[in-house]
Amino acid sequence: MTHNINNSDTANSNTTRTRMQQAREEAKQRIKVIGILFVAILISVGASLLFLRDPSKDEGPTEPAGMLNGFHYVDLGLSVKWASENVGASEELPAGKLYAWGEVESKEEFTPEGYTPVNEKTLYIKRNANHDAATVVMGRGWYMPTDKEIAELIEECSWEVIATDTLNGYRITGTNGNSIFMPTDAAAYYWSSRVVKEDRDQAYALHLADTIGRVITRPAYQCGYIRAVTR
Repeated sequence: MTHNINNSDTANSNTTRTRMQQAREEAKQRIKVIGILFVAILISVGASLLFLRDPSKDEGPTEPAGMLNGFHYVDLGLSVKWASENVGASEELPAGKLYAWGEVESKEEFTPEGYTPVNEKTLYIKRNANHDAATVVMGRGWYMPTDKEIAELIEECSWEVIATDTLNGYRITGTNGNSIFMPTDAAAYYWSSRVVKEDRDQAYALHLADTIGRVITRPAYQCGYIRAVTR
């Protein structure tokens, strides 16, 4: 009789241990599933925040910028530092004002008849107080970039198209990771400070209508933005 009781106790004990092991395994599985779900939720939330990022936040420099005469500049790791905004930019006119090449006053109509040409002996208007709108508006130290400085911007930086309902232009990132945004809302052209020697009615400009910008020649009387540079 005693022997049968011991066998029964042993069986009950084994059954209890088995149930406890099953319970522990089930608990581990539940914890594992919860962990997987938690990680999946984190990934989903992170992806949502990435895709919902407002591109308009990219309008300014991505690092603390320096300042000259009250205007910010960004070091892109190039030979010159680029202004963080176009000449004439303001809260009311965030993309800046439009200028004919060599004119220092913005206007609404751009025609050959209304254009004031630059002296025929002048090849560059860089830092010219009568013709460089960057120097006139932003002060000494700022000037319209040369065509070579624009070419450097094209060749040494990476370019990203930004296009939304409220924002159009290019994010341009230097080799050091810093960047500027150049809008193309009213025009896809940015003037250089150099006229075409063989044809004084044409000037060099940055054209932003392709995946990456390129230097072209353009009638000087036509409109364009100006992005100043400094050393």
